[in-house]
Amino acid sequence: MNIDFTGKKAIVCGGSRGIGKAIALGFAACGGDVSICARDPKALEETRAEIAKRGRKAHAVSADLAKGDAVRGYVRNAIAELGGVDFLVNNASAFGASDDDKGWGTNLAVDMMAIVHATQEAYPALKQAEGSVVNISSIAAFHPAARQPPYGAIKAAVVHYTATQAAMYAKDRVRVNCIGPGSIEFPGGVWDRRKTADPKLYNATLASIPFGRMGHAEEIANVALRLAIGLVGHRPGHLGGGRAGVVAGMRGWVHHIDLSVSDLDRSGPFYDAVLGFLGYRRGHSGATWIDWDMGAPHCASSVAIRSATSDRAHDRDSCGLHHLAWVARSRDDVDRLHELLVAIGATILDAPADYPQYRDGYYALFFADPDGLKLEFVHTPASSSAE
Repeated sequence: MNIDFTGKKAIVCGGSRGIGKAIALGFAACGGDVSICARDPKALEETRAEIAKRGRKAHAVSADLAKGDAVRGYVRNAIAELGGVDFLVNNASAFGASDDDKGWGTNLAVDMMAIVHATQEAYPALKQAEGSVVNISSIAAFHPAARQPPYGAIKAAVVHYTATQAAMYAKDRVRVNCIGPGSIEFPGGVWDRRKTADPKLYNATLASIPFGRMGHAEEIANVALRLAIGLVGHRPGHLGGGRAGVVAGMRGWVHHIDLSVSDLDRSGPFYDAVLGFLGYRRGHSGATWIDWDMGAPHCASSVAIRSATSDRAHDRDSCGLHHLAWVARSRDDVDRLHELLVAIGATILDAPADYPQYRDGYYALFFADPDGLKLEFVHTPASSSAE
């Protein structure tokens, strides 16, 4: 699914690198104008130039987001330069670690009060545009954070305040949501530095992530852009995120698949059941085709079936597609799809089982569509090889 932000304006506080940069570049790539702020003038200018290369208006100001007057002044300036604002992203963080007045004070000022100041200053323009706000929290909000006590506590406050903002602003049709990313690695970021400065911590954290890798900033940006345009539906005050920090947009994942079927009326209900279970939703359809998609920007991952124009039956042992496999979240996920397929009378080729000859922990279900196309649903302990 493509998103068109033409004529829309975004302000990204903390937008020079990492998640903020990815959101700013993604918004510009979809046709929107962007203003960013951060403390580092060099990184700020580099990102501004990248936005401008996409042919969009790019505004950048160096600002200390720990200072309320600086935050409010920047937002006023950005709204004036862009001619309004439709989307506000509060992404800045001080990553406060020390359990003392300085650590708590800095984290409170940047991670919490900057959200208060930026949103209050932008609110009249957001109200006029019926816009949206996304606050970036962290999964640290939900777990003890002994290494950095202020960080987790303040991020928890961000989650609570997001829900409060959503309740306050809903009457004016301004949506406020929050994303709680896991461990996100990007050049110059916290985990990039820890990889060399503290490899023990880095490797221990990596080993704890079921997906087998750190998240990417672009994956969080995909979620933010969906929230910007309201693709998650009527969900103000929603928190999105996960331990792995991986939500959508895996490089190398299949973008779309078109399948030819002999009987559209027979295959439609089958794929409605299977793809609905996998999280797809039925999209457009015509006299000779139906498609389903995930509804995510830059990561359509769509599947379509079309009426065949040849009478030749599918033979997976001939040249062409042999079978199609989807990733499962868990072994239980595989078992649940098996139960669904049995309930609708689908053809089971091989019931859920372990396949150590493929890989340790490889647990899969093999089944067929109404035309005999072989399909697979598979779970492996770590899916880093899918990158």
